[in-house]
Amino acid sequence: MKRLKTILTALVCLAAMSAAYALPPNFETRLRELNSTIRDNAPAKVWSEAYPIGNGRFGAMVFGGVREERLQLNDVTVWSGGRDDPWKKDAWQHLPEIREAIDRKEWRRANDLMNRYMTEKGGYFPSYQTLGDLKIQFDLPEDAKIENYSRKLDLKTAVETVTFTVDGVRYYTREYFASHPDQVIAARFTASKPGVLSCRISLNRGRAAKTVAEGNDTLLMRQLRLRRDAEGRPGNHVQQTDPRRSRTEQPRPPGRGRLEPE
Repeated sequence: MKRLKTILTALVCLAAMSAAYALPPNFETRLRELNSTIRDNAPAKVWSEAYPIGNGRFGAMVFGGVREERLQLNDVTVWSGGRDDPWKKDAWQHLPEIREAIDRKEWRRANDLMNRYMTEKGGYFPSYQTLGDLKIQFDLPEDAKIENYSRKLDLKTAVETVTFTVDGVRYYTREYFASHPDQVIAARFTASKPGVLSCRISLNRGRAAKTVAEGNDTLLMRQLRLRRDAEGRPGNHVQQTDPRRSRTEQPRPPGRGRLEPE
């Protein structure tokens, strides 16, 4: 009986404590948001701090810079070397022999057979490479006071949002997402005041590409193909192949911002 009274007393105390420390009405909603959102209060300084968006073929690491935004772009088709198939057409005929070497743990022999029958002449296998950088330089006052910076990636909607204030006024909201049906990466920039959005957009790649402006709303990146030497490795000569485009939704107003090749 005494034990029962102790248990009842403990339950009453717990009920009183729960009433005294009741959770806010929106606690569950806020908890779900925290569990499905990655946040930071500063732009990314290095690649590993940027937030990724992508559609399975085309992707970007968004850094969230205030004065200069950087989107490091990836495309599944961008590899080192030339545009040719690294696999030999009759490679499948040698697959049983390679499997047999692996089953017998003859690793060196299996590797030699792979190089001989599965890869292209010269033993060169291309490496995945970045497509390049899309940079957006925003025209902000030199003495502007930047505050209330927020950068977040919603894992449910796959939308990345960057917001901050300038001189105490909500100034910029940037939203980024990648669409699989449309095969694009889209960005929307809004400001609290009309006429304050002004920027310069550039698209560049360190090697094997050339960017040119096409009209007032398009940057055209032409991929340059590296020719191979006698041993099958990429040489120093290049030739043009397919273009990649970066397009603004509307032509820029006269005198406001510009597109720049680099």
